[in-house]
Amino acid sequence: MDMTRHLRRWLNDKALSDLGDTFEGRIATVTEEVIRNRFTSAKQIEPVITFEDGWRLLPNIGQRRALIEFFGPDSDDWIGQRLVVFRHYTQRTDTRTGLVREVWEKRVKLPVALSLRKQA
Repeated sequence: MDMTRHLRRWLNDKALSDLGDTFEGRIATVTEEVIRNRFTSAKQIEPVITFEDGWRLLPNIGQRRALIEFFGPDSDDWIGQRLVVFRHYTQRTDTRTGLVREVWEKRVKLPVALSLRKQA
């Protein structure tokens, strides 16, 4: 039995970079899990998307809004849907200092074929 499928593989910035900045997969499950917030160290319940190939995504607020726009508010309707997770290069300005930082953001979108179908 191949035990690598039992390892947790998160679609974080490093993983996306190693995958060529883009991942496309089909959503297998959406569950709620207790996750430790890396900024506050508090534990909280967060949605976790698991794709058919075992990759997992912890969507941030912007990604959650996009997913609701794509598939609706009921996460049961997300099962079986195809999704692209990608890195996007952007600039952010600190409102207090005015300093501009260049950062990579993780975003989600529909695959091209689905985007075209949805617009028609």
